Amino acid sequence: MSGTGATASELYTATRVRSLQVTIALVVLAAVFGSAMVWALPSLMTQVGAQDAEAAAGMGVDLGAYSPENPGFQLMALDVSGSFQSGMPMIILVVIALAVLIPGMSFRYGAVTWKVLLVGGRLRWAVGTLGAVACLTAAVGVVSAIAVAAVGYGAAAVQGTNISVSVWELLGMWLRGIGTLVLIAVMSSAVVIALRSLGRALAVIAGVAVLGILLNTVGTFAGWEGGYFSWLPLNAAASAVGVSPQAPLSIAAGWGVLTLWTVLAVAWGLIRVRRYTL
Repeated sequence: MSGTGATASELYTATRVRSLQVTIALVVLAAVFGSAMVWALPSLMTQVGAQDAEAAAGMGVDLGAYSPENPGFQLMALDVSGSFQSGMPMIILVVIALAVLIPGMSFRYGAVTWKVLLVGGRLRWAVGTLGAVACLTAAVGVVSAIAVAAVGYGAAAVQGTNISVSVWELLGMWLRGIGTLVLIAVMSSAVVIALRSLGRALAVIAGVAVLGILLNTVGTFAGWEGGYFSWLPLNAAASAVGVSPQAPLSIAAGWGVLTLWTVLAVAWGLIRVRRYTL
């Protein structure tokens, strides 16, 4: 079986397992929920009195940045990857869950050996699995973008405004957002392949995520420069999308750092899969 056939086989399996079907649906729901929460910010700020100019100035809130008419606000609300959110965005959390389940279930239920025999080699199975993760994440990302667009145009109409962002700018942001989700998914899946264990891989991924959140939190209170943590995967992802005002890197630099992390994780997974005992 060719590498394309291995990818198709993994995609076929992934789209028919109930737990993975539920996770795929949760990715779309997470994107919709995140977008809806952003569109609700102006009304929430009004309810708590943040629209009062004096109160807003005291809190350091730039009211113009949260105006539904602001193109920057609209981009944040239509961002499918949630890159502007602090901590770990919900959609990234669910995408990681989807990515680790695809190879993780094969290890958990002892299906790796016969899959390797079926496709004709360890590397072919590993590459096919990573390809399936990338394709599935990209497809779910496209569906999520369509759902977010529907929410966005509906929310804009309810708030009495129009989407002023150009189509090309919106498509470019979605392309970058979906691309970051794909890289994060492939990176996470490669960690599972390298460690041969769903549990150990989740521990490593959670450790890296928690480290990033802790460093960002401490750095914010200590007044450290955001560039100190730009090498972390989630920070690089936020920079790669180019929407977050707190992004420490340029779009190109963010893509470079995130791509480097993905390449290292994939290389680790492919080297390990050739050496360990199945």
